[in-house]
Amino acid sequence: MNYSANTNIKTFFYEFPIIDRDVEESAPLVAKQALKRIYLTTEHAFPNTNRRQRVTHKDEKYLNPLEFACDQLQSKTNEIRRILAAAHQPSGNELVVDQSSAKRVDIKRLQLMLQGAVQPTVNAGPLAFAEAFTSETQKSKYGVEELSKLVKAFQEMAVACSDALKINEVAIGSDQVEYHAMLKNAFAAMLERLQQFFGNDIIDDIRESLGLAPDDSNQNTKDVFNRNNQTSLHIFDSIGGVSA
Repeated sequence: MNYSANTNIKTFFYEFPIIDRDVEESAPLVAKQALKRIYLTTEHAFPNTNRRQRVTHKDEKYLNPLEFACDQLQSKTNEIRRILAAAHQPSGNELVVDQSSAKRVDIKRLQLMLQGAVQPTVNAGPLAFAEAFTSETQKSKYGVEELSKLVKAFQEMAVACSDALKINEVAIGSDQVEYHAMLKNAFAAMLERLQQFFGNDIIDDIRESLGLAPDDSNQNTKDVFNRNNQTSLHIFDSIGGVSA
């Protein structure tokens, strides 16, 4: 348990989604869904012998649909980074990709996070944000500067996924080679879709970090959708501990 994250806590928050009524009704749900986050500050810190504390300050933060999308992408990136932190060098933040460091990583949890990030069939996936906010209506509504924040959020998530794939590759056994190949292909497919939505610049540095040539992802993109869907679902169920 992280001691500092659970000690001397005075600020808490809760949140709930809301619909932005200024967005046209025909827009996708992700383009309409905003978030209200409420921050509460208590008189004394927790843990405390008193189970109830007086709230001394309340603050509200509103995230418009684009900000909410960026927030969700960043949360996913942060979660992957937290899992990968176990593979860092003891004296720094550099990721070490070898079997010794991979043993310290919660691989099943990492795989589930990767699956949710790159596999397009899981709740539509992060690509739903790219599709929703690159329409001409949304571009006009938010402008280039605001949309650049979404691009940055995707870049950071993709680089985190790239690092996660490297760790997963050295951690898995022979029984998960096909699953890893599917994740890697799905990641390549995601990069190609991001290129379609945002242009070449967003993926140049990501491809470089993967050691991919400019056209390497094309065949991978085709291959990932040629796999048998039932086999894919069976592999996902096995990773998630679901019995067939």
